[in-house]
Amino acid sequence: MCYHPGGSPRHFTFFFTTFVMLQVVNMFCSRKIHDEMNPFEGIGSNMVFIAVWIFIFGLQILITQFTGIVFEVCDEGLSIE
Repeated sequence: MCYHPGGSPRHFTFFFTTFVMLQVVNMFCSRKIHDEMNPFEGIGSNMVFIAVWIFIFGLQILITQFTGIVFEVCDEGLSIE
């Protein structure tokens, strides 16, 4: 259990990570706005989008796992359990 006085419990870290990952999924869904059905069509041709997506995904993992005190997430990060 990750709960320390002055720190955040593990479930807050889980909710924070879930929120950020849902925003990453929303990035894909927001690519097509004119009733187009396939949001993944042409994704390989937009390298800036892919770079931003990888940066956000990687930064979220680093924040969750290694910066507990700075971002007020669980000090031990999240694990499979």
